[in-house]
Amino acid sequence: MPSPGHGSHSLESLANAAKETALREFEAVAGEVGSSGAQASFVALPHARLLELLTDTRLVTKREEAVHEAVVHWARAQSPPPADETLLPLFSSVRYALCSRAFFERVSTQEPLLQGALGAQVFRGVVAALAYGKGFERRAGFGASTAIFVVGGDGPDASSVERYDPTSRKWSLVATMSSRRKETAAAVLDGMLYV
Repeated sequence: MPSPGHGSHSLESLANAAKETALREFEAVAGEVGSSGAQASFVALPHARLLELLTDTRLVTKREEAVHEAVVHWARAQSPPPADETLLPLFSSVRYALCSRAFFERVSTQEPLLQGALGAQVFRGVVAALAYGKGFERRAGFGASTAIFVVGGDGPDASSVERYDPTSRKWSLVATMSSRRKETAAAVLDGMLYV
């Protein structure tokens, strides 16, 4: 019989794994309403869980348009329909400045859910962010794009591989190479760093 702490830890681990999968496979998980069990469970997410996903910097999406579409699908599947104050933080989490101009003009601004006061608030926030130089950064995801690597060099640390994390603003030693390297070239392929 498992101890009380063991069962709680397992459920917490399972919940974290589910969240990480949803973040990594967001477009597949969100998909079209009712097209599969995974998408049906997406529209069944509580508001707080969906907002948690949308505001997590690790959310992976090839197109920011997919985030807008996911919010629309979720909102349309709710019964009763969510109030504007419920939808505002969800739509405000979409990085509209990263959407194509055509999508923004033909889809986002024409979305019936964004007509009226809600749309005015969402789009006013987008314009204000752009006007005051805040802009919108691409979602970091889980990839190597969230770090800078320095390989080798000149001096006593010429065999080190170091990683800079711009979020924490800290350097860390990743590995020590078998031999010293100077004036190297490096590339990333399938998540691996080759020197």
